[in-house]
Amino acid sequence: MKASHIVLAVLMLCQAGAASAQCAPGVPSAGNPGCIPPNQQNSPYYQDSTPAPQAPPRQWGDGWGAISLDFSKGGRGSAGQMQSKAAAEHAAVQDCQKDGGEKCESFMTFVNQCAAVAQPLSGGDLSTATAATASEANERAIRRCGDDKTCKVFISECSLPIRLNGTNGS
Repeated sequence: MKASHIVLAVLMLCQAGAASAQCAPGVPSAGNPGCIPPNQQNSPYYQDSTPAPQAPPRQWGDGWGAISLDFSKGGRGSAGQMQSKAAAEHAAVQDCQKDGGEKCESFMTFVNQCAAVAQPLSGGDLSTATAATASEANERAIRRCGDDKTCKVFISECSLPIRLNGTNGS
């Protein structure tokens, strides 16, 4: 009987060791020798539920553009991506003066879009157009003028909304 008591004692010790190595239901045991619940900060399975800080929302401002012309000398100038109408007109007049214009005047302004000015190859009235893209504005100006065989776009510019906050994709 003594041998059977020893075998029984050994079996009980083995069972006790196995029982102490298992964690409570819902608590992972792999790599978690202390059976620490996963919602405790010192658990190897802990994941902070605090939401990551959010970037501020993007803010956009109007992007002003202008085209200026000197009808006597043929100078022309444009400006885009300006924060005000006045700034766009001023920059376009300066650009026209760099092109040889002496009496440059603001011809048109636009905001958050593209603009084009076309004229018949033989001279005559100017046709203007605005659109979301430069190619669309050019096509519209040509259509208003006539067609691409008789008219030519001689100046175009785009000015899209200006991002006011954040950089590097934020």
